Amino acid sequence: MKRYFQNVIIPALLLFGAVACKDTFQPVTPDKDADKEEEITENGIRTKPGDPAGAAIVKTIGPEGGTIETADGKIRLTLPAGALSVPTPVSIQPITNHTPNGIAQAYRFSPDGTTFAKPGILSFTYEKEEITLNDPDAFRVAWQKPDGIWYNVPGVKTDTATHRITVPMTHFSDWSAAEIAQLENMFVDSNEPVPGILSWGESARLHLNVLSPLVNTEEPLTYKNASKSITWAVVGGRANGTLAINNGGSNTYTAPMGTPGQNPVTITTTIDFTNGKKVILLSQFVIGTGYIKLTFGGKEYMLSGDMQDEYTDYFEIMGATLSSGGVVCTISTSGYKPGTMPFGNYTEIPNAGGIRLGFGSGGKQKIYDVVGWDCEGSEYWARGSVTIERYQPRKFIKGKFSGHVFDYSRDCIFSSTDGPVCSGEFYCRTPR
Repeated sequence: MKRYFQNVIIPALLLFGAVACKDTFQPVTPDKDADKEEEITENGIRTKPGDPAGAAIVKTIGPEGGTIETADGKIRLTLPAGALSVPTPVSIQPITNHTPNGIAQAYRFSPDGTTFAKPGILSFTYEKEEITLNDPDAFRVAWQKPDGIWYNVPGVKTDTATHRITVPMTHFSDWSAAEIAQLENMFVDSNEPVPGILSWGESARLHLNVLSPLVNTEEPLTYKNASKSITWAVVGGRANGTLAINNGGSNTYTAPMGTPGQNPVTITTTIDFTNGKKVILLSQFVIGTGYIKLTFGGKEYMLSGDMQDEYTDYFEIMGATLSSGGVVCTISTSGYKPGTMPFGNYTEIPNAGGIRLGFGSGGKQKIYDVVGWDCEGSEYWARGSVTIERYQPRKFIKGKFSGHVFDYSRDCIFSSTDGPVCSGEFYCRTPR
């Protein structure tokens, strides 16, 4: 099942007291599947079947057993000797995923309804960007009956190092990997929603889906009614925004009218289960127009970012903060196309980028730049680059940077590495 803003949040999961979380902000394109037609019944969660979403692969496997694997390595099925009694054309068809809390694509295994004398081993490979947390207790596998009900599959094992989920398979039907908990996130008060960014005073609704059972038994998938055991909170209190609880599993967050003391703002969703397991999901929103996260001189700075719109042949993002005595960071590139651009004269040549840093204010400001001059007046460009990872016109731009910068007050630069190192990431709204 697709989420409206998948990984718009930066989530984490606390299981038995061990905390782990993603270390980068992962905004993505809104991709809500409005046609999933999910129905909650007394017999479990029912959805319509997925639609084909890619080319199927076919391989004949006989009584001697064998392995079939998709070209991208996402799915692998191994059938032992004796699983099939006759040579059988086995096919794997990628389909749209309507599974409750489903991960990436689902898959249709054919011939539908085929059963095995001995269980096969099915494995799914996932990307970290596709999941809430890379923790072995966070995953499930489910299959869909002809009536549309999804069933939990027992025996799931997860190798978090290789990102592979394995499970015994006893028959063919539609199968998918899933998570025990996912947050759906949709904007409810924004003319032009941008993943992960809320303007001052804008709102977003968070809805929590928790699967039950949390044990490895073959039962229909249902959503756990955890409304009495869910606690929502904004880290830092009302100065960082407010929450209006619609019900235990749904909440509306409203950003403050000014820049919060902590940006991005973090919202915690804590679930206490009767079996002693505790789950904490963290949602983060950047309040304003964007941010630049800068690391320089052993310190980390979070700057409010804004894209400048007065230039047509290159772009600039300027970030600033009044804390730490005042810090300014300007990121520039000669284009918007995703890719890596080395430091260079971005105003005159294509595929070049630059960084300029300022610390302090007035005549005491210390400036660093990617361009300097040697003792004879010839230009030196620092070694480094700016990478645009994603760009959506009139939506957002996301990227990172790293490299050396020169002390702008120095008279002589002797090499492209003759200066301190800076690095960081940026993400902000784009006016064009």
